[in-house]
Amino acid sequence: MVDERLQAEGVSEPYELADTSKLDEACEVVIELKARQREQNIIAREAGIENKNVNPLIDRHLDISVIKSLFFDTNVQTVLAENLGKDLFVWRTNFFVKKEGTGDNKWHHDRHFENGDEPINIYDTKNHFTLLVALTDIDTNAGRIEYIKGTHQPISGFDRNIPRHFQETPRIVEDRVA
Repeated sequence: MVDERLQAEGVSEPYELADTSKLDEACEVVIELKARQREQNIIAREAGIENKNVNPLIDRHLDISVIKSLFFDTNVQTVLAENLGKDLFVWRTNFFVKKEGTGDNKWHHDRHFENGDEPINIYDTKNHFTLLVALTDIDTNAGRIEYIKGTHQPISGFDRNIPRHFQETPRIVEDRVA
């Protein structure tokens, strides 16, 4: 069934995974990867060099089966097919470990890629979406999500030529923050 809220606001209500039995294992894997990243950063800092290791939290859907299984969950695949079509692939995964008191994220857009290495066209809203898979509960203390309704479609007077991260909500869309 087509998600009307997704079509209108660019965000949907949460969906349940068909199989939640692997969430704990996935969470443990991500915590281990975060610890590896922390170790890499400490070693680099102590050596006085830049950490040039590949971020261990990126693209693990390619090589860790429990992570891959989350994206190929029956419910996830059904919702994607009904709302966005079947000709899709997972391009990038990234995990953010948020603990109580972590603080707010800066406003940002999730448009990182565009047809491989081509320049990003922030005005093209047809071929990109973000899927959030929460491995733990999301609440106001650890991981709350805010978004600007409707920015998946053109908004008169809203210039999409914005930096990747920004502090203040653009005035023209302030009333759309949810």
